[in-house]
Amino acid sequence: MTKRAIKIVILFVLLITILLGGWHMYKRLEGNKRSFDTNIYEYVSPEALEVININRAFNLEKFYAYDCSFSPLTDALGQNVSYPLVLSKYNDGYRLLVTKVTYEQEQKIRSHIENNIALPFPPRIIKYEDCNIYIYTVANDKFLVCTYYKGLFAISDHYKIVENIIDTNPEDSFFAKEEDKEFIEKVRDSSPVSIYLKLYKEILALDYSIHNDTIKTEGYLLNRNNKDTIKDLKTIPYMIHSSDSICVESYEISTETKPATVKILLNKIY
Repeated sequence: MTKRAIKIVILFVLLITILLGGWHMYKRLEGNKRSFDTNIYEYVSPEALEVININRAFNLEKFYAYDCSFSPLTDALGQNVSYPLVLSKYNDGYRLLVTKVTYEQEQKIRSHIENNIALPFPPRIIKYEDCNIYIYTVANDKFLVCTYYKGLFAISDHYKIVENIIDTNPEDSFFAKEEDKEFIEKVRDSSPVSIYLKLYKEILALDYSIHNDTIKTEGYLLNRNNKDTIKDLKTIPYMIHSSDSICVESYEISTETKPATVKILLNKIY
């Protein structure tokens, strides 16, 4: 090979390297910007029955006392946990986890799932709208389905639930009602963990804390009206979708203020 040919090859390799480096830098900046700009709460599906918001660093074991069924989804993140972490429940017991991710976190989560969670088979990839949905086979004949969408990482145990978040209209999301905004944000900002349950036409918005074996929840019953409402407020504490090992210890419901205030203590069954 002549010196001229060698120079051309070297220049070509350098050009390819620069182009690849530029492309990766662009993807990283674009992904990080989307993650920063996206409001995660606008992509909580209105079909969710219950939403748990983990607002900042929190010992997930203390949340698992309330509901440990999300652990396969949180385990899929590995050490790449960022906040807020939004967990939601749907009909038939399906679960969804959504969190913001940077471009770097996306790559680390994907690597963690493929190397530590999924069985050693390539994922099935389905193109849906403008993103890819990855279906991983895991132990016990189960599946994990995830996607990276608008700076969000979503993972579920059911394919349709992941499609659901992509289809969610921000103007019709779980938290879209303007009249609820003040009280939902008040609960959300006051505690590392908060819970929002759909009860008929109403939303039960509660903060969450745990002391030893006692779980304390306190907040508001939103959307009180005269139609399609809860006839007996005493049934509210027993509508909470907690673990079977948890029982209602006591509760207080006051309709003297608007919206009604609710305080519920839960405890372990021995």
